[in-house]
Amino acid sequence: MKAVFPDKIRQYGFKRLLLAVSGGLDSICLAHYFIENRESLGIEWLGIAHVHHGLREKTADRDAAFVESFAKSHGVSFFLKKLDGEALKNTDGSLEENAREARYKALAEIINEAGDPDDKKGAIVTAHHAGDQAETMYMRLQRGTTLAGLRGIQEVREVQCEMWNVECGITHHTFHTTHSIYRPFLSVTRAELLAYARENKLEWCEDESNSDVKFARNKVRHEFLPKLEQEYPGASEQLCRIARLADRAYKKVMEACAGMFGNTMLNGKEIPALNHSGQKEAPQGTHGA
Repeated sequence: MKAVFPDKIRQYGFKRLLLAVSGGLDSICLAHYFIENRESLGIEWLGIAHVHHGLREKTADRDAAFVESFAKSHGVSFFLKKLDGEALKNTDGSLEENAREARYKALAEIINEAGDPDDKKGAIVTAHHAGDQAETMYMRLQRGTTLAGLRGIQEVREVQCEMWNVECGITHHTFHTTHSIYRPFLSVTRAELLAYARENKLEWCEDESNSDVKFARNKVRHEFLPKLEQEYPGASEQLCRIARLADRAYKKVMEACAGMFGNTMLNGKEIPALNHSGQKEAPQGTHGA
């Protein structure tokens, strides 16, 4: 894969990584890459987390067992979270969105349990790649979006999760914790991941729900984008390029606003200023957005 990775990864200074691994091609490549390069990247701790959504029966159990076996065979700590599938199905809104939110909350719980929740050197790492970026851009352009939306999936994003503080089985109160979500593979294509997997003789699981076109993203992945690529070769790469350009433009706009008006507000919330490296800086006494 791309030789630029080491420098880009080191620039963020993450030392503790919780790798979100579903067992599919993308996440197995992610796990293998960081395990093989942990020392050269200066990683002090690695963990592998698998979230069982409770939406599939036998194959979901198979995937969880496969990821656990992979982690143990590489000497990496393994963490499993099982969700209530029926609750996800019966909650208002999109099942895709409900599962996504529940998954990130579960990952936040795991990284809290595995270390200091306020450790700024830690990050949850996901295997989103260029194909995911193109799909996201297609969906946002289809329904309409803003300059912020045109940035697509962000390589590093801060998320805030509400957590329960429980002692002796008694819930005392909730608190909010902020975590970094890191997606180092956004510039990597699925073809490159396949080549990496074959080169390293990796095995992975296929999730049958990924081919179910009743889900919006799967329909884009299997029908809309292939048709667009057939008519306009290179369209997916152009969608990724738009995201990169929009990200640069957005940062320049925010910097200009901060220079002219001070702290910028959006929907009543303060948007942290950007530092010289283009990363958000949280105001003193607060967490970054």
